[in-house]
Parts: sequence; C-alpha cells; structure tokens
Amino acid sequence: MVVIEDQFVVSLLTLGNWLSRVGGRLMAPLGLSQQESVILIDAAGRGPVSQKELRSNLLLERSNVSKAVLHLTSMDLLTSEPSPTDGRAVLVRATPAGDQLAERCMRVYQEWNRRWLDGTDPHRLADAIPLLDELRLRDPEVGK
Repeated sequence: MVVIEDQFVVSLLTLGNWLSRVGGRLMAPLGLSQQESVILIDAAGRGPVSQKELRSNLLLERSNVSKAVLHLTSMDLLTSEPSPTDGRAVLVRATPAGDQLAERCMRVYQEWNRRWLDGTDPHRLADAIPLLDELRLRDPEVGK
C-alpha cells in the first residue's frame, strides 16, 4: 500500500521536473536557462545577495549557482564582488540590464501561470503556499 507521503513526494518530483522543462522552454527565447532566470529574478528583487543565500533561497546546488552567476555576469546582467564584511562570500547584484530582463522574465512566467492555473480555485492555491514554504524550509541543506 502506498502511503500519502509517498504519493505526495512523487507528485512534487514530477511537477518539479515538468516545471523546470517548461521554464527552460519559456526562457530560451530570452537566452536564459530556467535556473538562470530564477537566479536573476531573485538577485534583482533582493539587491546585493550572496551566492550562498541564492542557493538556500532557491534550493539550488552550489555548482549550478556558480555557473549561472558566471554566465549572467558575462552577459552583463549581474555584477559579482567580494563581500565587504565576509571575505569568503561573493555578493551579486543585477545590473540595470539585469533588472529589465528579470522583469521581462517575470512577465513571461506570470502570463504562463495565469493560463496554466486558470480555473483553479484561488483559495486552494492560497492554502497550498504556506505548506510548500514550510516543506521547503525543512530541507536540512538550507542555510549550509
């Protein structure tokens, strides 16, 4: 017998894989991968942010964040500099071009989300957000 937790995990994994593929297709015309787009959006929305904070907030692997930051920096969408308070930390921030592209990425995602979620009860969506956030924060790797 399959327990509800197992069904839930399989559903989340399947949905996560599918959303990553969709995000990749949506961002390809903008010259970005799905992971690059969420890193750019997060950096643009939070100002100077460490790569560690990006990893923790977005639940990404260190190497993926490093590669994405290098690529986004080479495209003049992010700047990268050592933290003035922690010599081990690297802070990234969006350039004006990065801010503009982050806004464009969000508009693409928002339009797609409206079509995808059309007809879904908004109360059910609102109820799901705190649960998903709680589960995300239970990751023992968050904050490392």
